[in-house]
Parts: sequence; structure tokens; C-alpha cells
Amino acid sequence: MQTPTTETTSLLHTCRNCENTFNGSYCNQCGQESADPDHTLRGILARLLGEFFHDVKMFLFTSLELLLRPGKTISGYLSGKHKTYYNAFNYFLVAGSLATVLTLWRSQVHPETIQETVKMYEQTYQQMGVTYNKSTLEFLAKYVLWIQENYNVILLLTLPFLALATWLIFRKRGYNYGEHLLINCYTYGLFTVLSLPALPFMDTTRPDSPALFITFPLVLLYYAWTFRDFFRISWGKAIFRSVLSQALYFVVFMVFVAIATLLAILCIILYFSVRKALG
Repeated sequence: MQTPTTETTSLLHTCRNCENTFNGSYCNQCGQESADPDHTLRGILARLLGEFFHDVKMFLFTSLELLLRPGKTISGYLSGKHKTYYNAFNYFLVAGSLATVLTLWRSQVHPETIQETVKMYEQTYQQMGVTYNKSTLEFLAKYVLWIQENYNVILLLTLPFLALATWLIFRKRGYNYGEHLLINCYTYGLFTVLSLPALPFMDTTRPDSPALFITFPLVLLYYAWTFRDFFRISWGKAIFRSVLSQALYFVVFMVFVAIATLLAILCIILYFSVRKALG
């Protein structure tokens, strides 16, 4: 048995976190850094800027890889390359947060009140020759403005249903539902990143907005590109399954909304029934 030399022993460190003895810059058990902590203002700023620029670099690198090689990127992450690519769920959250900030910035620069939005809807529907109900337009205006203010919440709500749709379509490929969550974190996250430059100029409150007619085909196209590269299928199958996944997502989401609405109505009825019985 080889005994540690004086030189080797001098290089050993005791981890401050788990008290493991190790050799090198980081603990092989928990990853704690061996260097003495620098809690001066300069050290704190250096550490903060270092972590920030590292995250930015990782985020941009992952975005480029997802754009050019989505199959390789997602396969690599699912196989365990978590140091190579930006964390999938964090990527999705960062993309949604950036989109929310830009959407809110646009709403501050071009504020639309409920009344202004309803009036715009009325003018648009009159020009299109479509009959409408004013109370319905008011509800639609409130809904659209709420979406603008809570874009990241909407993304989080849609993610489980997108994952369910792709899991059902590709269930024979052997990937579980959790892996499909990660696939959609990257896929929809990258599409959100690509749409960031256009968000300040997109008027999503208008029912005839070009954004509504341009965005959806682009979503289908990028999902098709991801499916083709990741699952190794033809363009025809990829496009068909891209359309099918979005249609299935919409159906599942609407069913969920209908069930949630029904349960909410039943809870309200039950609440007033109990209140009436006790009163």
C-alpha cells in the first residue's frame, strides 16, 4: 500500500462543508471550493460578476446550440451533461422572465386601458363585419391585458400540458413525462428567446394583430425542427407531429379549464348552500 508523501499530504484539504479530505481545488464529495473565502467588497463583487457572466455565457451558448442542434443539445442534457448546458428549467424561467419584462415595458410605453382595448376590438370587428357582445369584449380585453402582465405565469401553466401532448405523441420512444417537461423547457424556451426582439413591437391586444398570425406558424416550424433532429424522423412526420402536438395541447388545456371552471362553480354553490343551511 502506497503511503502519502509529504508533498501529497501538503496538498490535501479538509472540506469546510462536509469535512471530507481531498486533493484539488474542489471537494470531490460536495463540490465545495478549497480556496479561502474572500468576503471583502472586492471579493464579493468579483464573485458576483463572475457568476453572472458565466450564467450569461452558458445561456447564450445553450440558445445557439438549441437553434442549430436542438437534438444534440437536448439529448446531451438528458444524458447528464448538466455542466455543458444551462439548466433546462432555469432556461425556461429566464426566457419567460425576459419576455414578461419586455411585455410590461411595452405596456408602459403604449398603455392600453380596458376601455381603449374594448373600443379597439369594436372597431376591428365592425371592419371585419363580425357581430359581437360588449360584455364579451370587456372580458376578452381584461384577459388579454392580464396575460401581458403575467406572461411568465402563462408559460408555467402551459408547460405541463405541452409536455403531456408531446409525451402522448412520442410515448413509444421511451422518454418519460419528466423528460418531456425538460424537452419542452428547452424548445418553448428557445422560441421565447427568439421572439424577444419583436416583443416590444408586438400589439397582442389587437384581434387582427400580425403577431397572432406569424407566431403560431413559427412555433410549429421550430417544434418540427426539434422533433426532426431529436427523434430522427423525416420532415413530413416532424411537421405533422408538430401540428398534432399543438392541437392536442390545446384540447387538453381546454378540457382542464372546463373541469377547473366546473369545480369552481360547484365549490361556490356548495359554499352558499352550507352558508344558507347554517344561517
